[in-house]
Amino acid sequence: MELVDYVVLLRRRWLVLVLGGMLGGVLGVVSTVGQPDSFRAEATVFLSLDRGGSVSELAQGSSYTQGIIQSYVLLVTTPTVLQPVIDELGLDTTPQRLAKNITASSPVETVVIEIGATAGSARGAADVANAVASQLAVAVSDLEPSASSNSERIKVTTIAPASPPPFAFAPQRKLMAVLGLAAGLGLAVLFVVLRELLDTKVRTEEDVALVTEAPVLGAISERAGSEPELVPFSGDAGSPRGESYRRLRSNVQFMNLEGTSQVVVVTSSSAGEGKSTTAVNLAVTMAGAGARVLLIDADLRRPTVAKILGLVGEAGLATVLSGRAALADVLQPVGPQRMDVLTSGETPPNPNELLGSHQMGVLLQAAREQYDVVVLDAPPLLPVSDAAVLAAQADGALLVVNGSMTTRKHVETSIQSLLMARARLMGVVLNRVKGQVSSPYYYGPTVAQKPWGLRLRRSPA
Repeated sequence: MELVDYVVLLRRRWLVLVLGGMLGGVLGVVSTVGQPDSFRAEATVFLSLDRGGSVSELAQGSSYTQGIIQSYVLLVTTPTVLQPVIDELGLDTTPQRLAKNITASSPVETVVIEIGATAGSARGAADVANAVASQLAVAVSDLEPSASSNSERIKVTTIAPASPPPFAFAPQRKLMAVLGLAAGLGLAVLFVVLRELLDTKVRTEEDVALVTEAPVLGAISERAGSEPELVPFSGDAGSPRGESYRRLRSNVQFMNLEGTSQVVVVTSSSAGEGKSTTAVNLAVTMAGAGARVLLIDADLRRPTVAKILGLVGEAGLATVLSGRAALADVLQPVGPQRMDVLTSGETPPNPNELLGSHQMGVLLQAAREQYDVVVLDAPPLLPVSDAAVLAAQADGALLVVNGSMTTRKHVETSIQSLLMARARLMGVVLNRVKGQVSSPYYYGPTVAQKPWGLRLRRSPA
């Protein structure tokens, strides 16, 4: 996938991103619920060596103080300093526990110690920080060795006493909300991208191109709830979906370079992909264009054409192939145009043998002589080999692919079945594509016209 493909993908899945970001933000805020507020106050002390006042002596004193200041930083969190603080403020804790809420540091090349204290209230944090600073001065004075002159001792001076902070520094609810939002959005993006990369379903023309060089002859969008399953016999466009079938018809006609009668097998990888509906609508649109069309229900295992068109299905293809009836006796005319339907008839015990028999070849040859187009609704390719047997006797096969269920592996195996039977794959029909795929190319009435009803046509006497 290129960068623009990722951008289009994220735009298409914007709702997932929004929900992921919102969920992350909410979880970030929820994670701070129940956490008590923590306040932090800081006091600053200055260390100096109380020695003579000459410039040389002051410089020597400063260097000496810098050399030992880290020792005083460590002294801040010892019981020597903290126990008197606990006693002074009446805290219910121990020096070890209090030390976890006290920090001390000294900026490089300075004689300053910054003492930080954390507490559950602003005043408590300030009081602890100031008390630690005061007790540090006492501890340093007590730990200094005795000297001949008082001017040789280290002096600790509070230069910036702690004051109560106006806001709690933890928990940082706004920061957690922002971090949760960013994390949720990032996880949503990762989910969308991984789902797309790991999704092997064939949904678009690009997916088809990954498994075959055969063209996509049609893309049929999902049927709306009130939209009829069958396209009208009238040539007027009733919906973008109907226009998709007419475009499929035109592409199939363009595949007939010789201009002779066409025998087309419509099949799929698995059951439930919409091959029968596609076969019926292709035959209807062919007839609507003025062609003489014969629709054959060649699915002798699970026939559906008779049910779709509301026809009698007791006698049909199996009856003719078994020699119990002539072709003309079991044809059923449908619609106002020149379209005949040969249903499957009774379910035979040997459908594969019948479809590959000499009688089937004779029937197809007779159909070629009487009709411009012969459309065969064949069984799916993966469960049985009936469709491959039929496709070998036809001009080619249309492979119907349902984007919501067909994987690339299914398509590859189906195409391999056709190749092994030396059949020609005319192209792929993407069925039940989500979204109005054909709408950019639809030019017709905005309100769907009432479709023509299917009705039997009387044969001329």
